[in-house]
Amino acid sequence: MFGIGPFNPPDSTVILTVTAAAFAFLNNLLVRQTVDLDAERRMKAEIAAYRKELNAARKAKDQKEIDRLMKKQTAINQLNLKISNARLKVSIYTIVPFFIIYYLMLNIVGGNPAAFSPVYIPYLMFTSLSTSQINSGAHLLLNGGVYVTAFGWYFLSSLWLQQIMTRLLKTAT
Repeated sequence: MFGIGPFNPPDSTVILTVTAAAFAFLNNLLVRQTVDLDAERRMKAEIAAYRKELNAARKAKDQKEIDRLMKKQTAINQLNLKISNARLKVSIYTIVPFFIIYYLMLNIVGGNPAAFSPVYIPYLMFTSLSTSQINSGAHLLLNGGVYVTAFGWYFLSSLWLQQIMTRLLKTAT
């Protein structure tokens, strides 16, 4: 498509990993800019305290306390909705760029394997073996492991790097 690629490992592995890292960084940066993280932390603490009280009342079978706490249920649900909506806005901003970046990366990398895994993970790996051979453990004969598709590697590295960026940029609540 662009006159570059398809790349083979380790080039494709590095390209996909750097792309996933950049996207995770930008996503968390957008979260820091658009979401009031302190307010979100306060709301989550309030929700946790409410749930703790409600569970204690249920455990003690204190119906008066349960009824009193159930009156606050609507307010707690609204807090949950506020938290979800704040994060949803970030997702709406990033979903189209994510698909564009994902499409471009898969076209640049091509259909070649992106990485090599010693462990078989269904749907993220591919081999030239049949399903029955994979189920019988024959995939372990493929140089001691299996090849990871570009989709599989991007998916795995995105999950891993999103967690790292969330901790680095302190966007977890």
